[in-house]
Amino acid sequence: MPITEFATLEVLGLSTDNSPSITQPPLIDHLRLVAEKQSAVSGYPVLFFESLSPTSKSTFYLVSGWESVEAHYEWIQSQTNQELLVLLKDFIGVKGLAHVDVDFDEM
Repeated sequence: MPITEFATLEVLGLSTDNSPSITQPPLIDHLRLVAEKQSAVSGYPVLFFESLSPTSKSTFYLVSGWESVEAHYEWIQSQTNQELLVLLKDFIGVKGLAHVDVDFDEM
């Protein structure tokens, strides 16, 4: 059954003005690569959203679809994803992950 992945992520201090952003290089390029690689496997677009809250400017979200929770876990364990995680380890932290019982295509 198709599901929606909802990940809460945090930018790890990229800028000196205390306003980290996912649009700052090189993070934006890394996120584009994540979206490209994950979409190629899942068949769903990968969307990123930044928080507008002044108290959580470093928080952002990844939203995407998967055919099943199991398919997502297979991706998490894959060599490609593990290599992407190494690339991102100094730039982002994972605050949370949820699988929502909503077909991504129906949103």
